[in-house]
Amino acid sequence: MGGGALCLTGFGCLGGGFVVAGGVALIGTGAVGVGDGIGRISDGLGKALREGKALTEADSEAQVSGGSPGRDLMNPHSMTGASPEEVREMAAAMGSKMEDAPHVTGGGFFITKGNPTILYENGLPGMRRLDHQGPYIKYQVGKKVTRIPLQGNPALP
Repeated sequence: MGGGALCLTGFGCLGGGFVVAGGVALIGTGAVGVGDGIGRISDGLGKALREGKALTEADSEAQVSGGSPGRDLMNPHSMTGASPEEVREMAAAMGSKMEDAPHVTGGGFFITKGNPTILYENGLPGMRRLDHQGPYIKYQVGKKVTRIPLQGNPALP
């Protein structure tokens, strides 16, 4: 400590003085690091609370627009098992023109065109693919296609 005291007082630094001075600098850096960590935890909690509030608001909005809590036409998997009537109500609530979409799987209508293209299909019993044998929603982004079975589709678990 004597060398450290000499170094800190400016009378000259001995070998141990550099170590003590470096240790003091590291303590200061550690305190800043702890403060930064606490700030990040606070930011994370704030984000979680905001996201929770947004989900609650989305559930309320879905109920108002005829959808079940947690359902969102722009989130494919949230629509699994939805009724065809619920899909129509939600499409109408989002302003979809529900343009006819004749197709070999029983026809249906476009909910959105573009990226993503969302298509409601009636499905037909006896089709080769199980998910085409009942109502489903087809989501297409580029060449990636996802089919979500709706209520009454035999592909539902």
